[in-house]
Amino acid sequence: EYMQDWAMAKELCDKAISLDPKNITYYAFSAFVNSYLEESEDAIDDLVTVIELGGDESDYYVERAIDVVFGIDTEYVFLTAMDLRKVGKPVVADKLEKWLNERR
Repeated sequence: EYMQDWAMAKELCDKAISLDPKNITYYAFSAFVNSYLEESEDAIDDLVTVIELGGDESDYYVERAIDVVFGIDTEYVFLTAMDLRKVGKPVVADKLEKWLNERR
């Protein structure tokens, strides 16, 4: 039952991130939870943070988050990538698009 309480899981993710804002696993799990809450923009933003912190798909939790998140809102991924390029983050944008393209 506790694994189905996504709102509580989100609260716990937010708390964990506030305590350790550089922890890639917390952002990956937050992306996973946000996707189940149908908060696709927040989920994708979490993945952007994962990339910015140096995370990659070799991490189990990052891989799971990528698989779940990219099943919900691909249009926002491309818009996010475009915005990232505008603010001088092409490497982050490229990785985000690479992850999406690998799962299409």
